[in-house]
Amino acid sequence: MCNISISQDQDVREEKLYVVAYKYLEDSIIGDNRDFKNSLVKDCGGTVDGYQHEYDSKLHVADKFIANSRGFPLCDLLKRKYKIQESCTYALGSGRFELTKNVEDSLTTFWNDYKMKSKDQIRKPIENLISEKKIGYQVFFSDVYKNTIAAEIMVFCAPYDETMWLGSSTSFYFVFNEKGEIKEVYSGISIHYN
Repeated sequence: MCNISISQDQDVREEKLYVVAYKYLEDSIIGDNRDFKNSLVKDCGGTVDGYQHEYDSKLHVADKFIANSRGFPLCDLLKRKYKIQESCTYALGSGRFELTKNVEDSLTTFWNDYKMKSKDQIRKPIENLISEKKIGYQVFFSDVYKNTIAAEIMVFCAPYDETMWLGSSTSFYFVFNEKGEIKEVYSGISIHYN
């Protein structure tokens, strides 16, 4: 009995984190960004790959999940938290910045014991947010790991599970405090699909 209630409490807590992350993305990224909305209409107008769809600018939660460590926006972390002024590519690739190596080592240590949960385990606390719609703006969430969630946003003109992924996605990494409030959010364009 005790294990069941602990599991349910964990699901409720995780659901709250997903809701907070979703609202942040919907309100501050999609809601206020006319470029997102205009690009959706421009890029997906008419028939695409035989699909004629009504596209909306709402953010839909996908029934597909990513690893918590996927697409981590390292450049945003380095610029905001560590005030790196140089080009991120240069700072990471030159080997001249001990700080970047230390940060990468710290992240590796952070995820050292991480193992992605199964699709069913991730879906359980997020099932009320998952959309049946598979076109338009989609967010792919990770599992919750040590009060963090990764998210990847991408626009699809055809169902994401029936088409080849093209273009770029934008990654987000949420860090929550013990009350389930957002402490920090890092973001950046991190994955290019061709």
